[in-house]
Amino acid sequence: MPELIVGIGARPATPASDLLAAIHTVTDQPIAELATIDRRARESGVREAAASLGAEVVSFTAAELAQVPVATETSRTRDAVGTGSVAEAAALLAAGASVLATPRRTVNGVVVALALKV
Repeated sequence: MPELIVGIGARPATPASDLLAAIHTVTDQPIAELATIDRRARESGVREAAASLGAEVVSFTAAELAQVPVATETSRTRDAVGTGSVAEAAALLAAGASVLATPRRTVNGVVVALALKV
């Protein structure tokens, strides 16, 4: 069975409870990796959410994420972190995939994207 990768985009210092609530609106399946931009991967909310899910945290630089073709890019995200997509690009990059398993979803300011590891 392919591993589920969850890409996360969020504002700085987003608590684990908010991340988990957003993730659980999209899937109740086991998650292998929680993927995001490097600056968020170091935050306690992301680390705590990953630990709660039993998932590994995988991170990428803005330059790496910017190279991934995605369906949705925003200027607001680009202005904030240097790439137009975090959740979608991180999920695809971590999974080695070119298509998301489900469309990205935003829940209370947290962007969640799912991909299956190839």
